[in-house]
Amino acid sequence: MRRPAPLAALGILAVAMSVAACGGGDFEPAIPAFAAEVTGAVTRSIAGVSAFGVVRDGGQTGFTFVMEDSSGSNSILLQKPATSKPVTGDYLIVPPDQVGPLGLYRGRVRMIVDGALEEYVAQSGDLIIIEATPTSLRGTFAFTAVRTSPCCDPEPVTVEVEGTYTAVQGPVAPDAR
Repeated sequence: MRRPAPLAALGILAVAMSVAACGGGDFEPAIPAFAAEVTGAVTRSIAGVSAFGVVRDGGQTGFTFVMEDSSGSNSILLQKPATSKPVTGDYLIVPPDQVGPLGLYRGRVRMIVDGALEEYVAQSGDLIIIEATPTSLRGTFAFTAVRTSPCCDPEPVTVEVEGTYTAVQGPVAPDAR
């Protein structure tokens, strides 16, 4: 399945630039970008655009960060089961089956490795929001994830993901879940 990542990225950038052009005063527009390092079973740098929004799909709703490289081959998703935009602070990243407060985030990493899609689900970590404005969120994240996509390795295969982001409010597709 091909996702319209480059078009979405251009749309987010255009919105950020138009807000900057039309805004008055001392407003500094956020540039929607992220950079992350993946180490462990897979080692690579990932960088691209970052957006946030509320996903409503199939009766489920969640506030979602989407970070995707320009090729659409690598992405990081962080989501909580509530619709409210978070404020500055530290938030736990937990396994998807953990039930708890609405402020807990779930995470997923998708990467094309040797021509095959590999998906990793976060088990533990932190999302830190350093700055929250009406149109952007900025901060860091770090988490450990276990591969859930089928492959040949008999033992759990893990990666460590660590990065920074500046996300702007933008389109977040339902398939981001």
